[in-house]
This record gives sequence, structure tokens and C-alpha cells, in this order.
Amino acid sequence: TLKFQILLLSVLDPTGLITFLLEIGIGAVAKYGLVLPESRCHESQADATGLLICARSGFDPRLASVFFNRLLQVEQFSSSRQRLHWANTHPPTEDRLRALQAAEADAVQCFQGIPSRMHRQ
Repeated sequence: TLKFQILLLSVLDPTGLITFLLEIGIGAVAKYGLVLPESRCHESQADATGLLICARSGFDPRLASVFFNRLLQVEQFSSSRQRLHWANTHPPTEDRLRALQAAEADAVQCFQGIPSRMHRQ
């Protein structure tokens, strides 16, 4: 069993046990300390870029806030427990909504700069 193997490893090669434990732990540290925070950052950048792309394509960027408000309501209604922020691949919906609202002014300006005949619903 795994317990016996760890015990045997610690008796026969104490440095091997340390290496073994580091190898097990380093994956979790890398995932939760490096990969997921970077993933959340990329998702935030993708939201802002998507807002501009929608505006340039003739879609009203103010509707993104409406969507994220609804998503937040659904999450609050259906979620019986809070997920741990540091374990998520995406930023919390509240943060995404605030970031979109902050980026909305530039996107609206872009949207209003295209001919109204190109506006879509």
C-alpha cells in the first residue's frame, strides 16, 4: 500500500521521502499559485477584448453588463455553497461585472462611432 511504501522510503532513503513529498506538493503549488491566477487574468483580458469586438461588430456593449447581472443572480440563487476563489479558473462574476462596467465607456464610444445602420440587436 501507499502508506507502507512511504514508510519504507523514509527508512531507506530520507532524502527520497523529501523529494517524493516535494514532487507531490509542487504540482498543487504550481496549479493554485501560478496557473489558476494567470488563467483568471487571461479571462479578464478576454472579457475586455470581447467587449470591444462586440462593439466594433455593431452589438451594444452595454448588454454585457445585463448578461453578467443575470448570471450573478442565477449563481446566487442556485449556489448553496461558495466556491473558493483561489481554486477557480475564472474570476468571480462580481469582479467580471465590475471590470466590464469599467471598460464599457471605451466600448460604447467605439459602438457609437460605427454607422447606426450597422447596429445589431
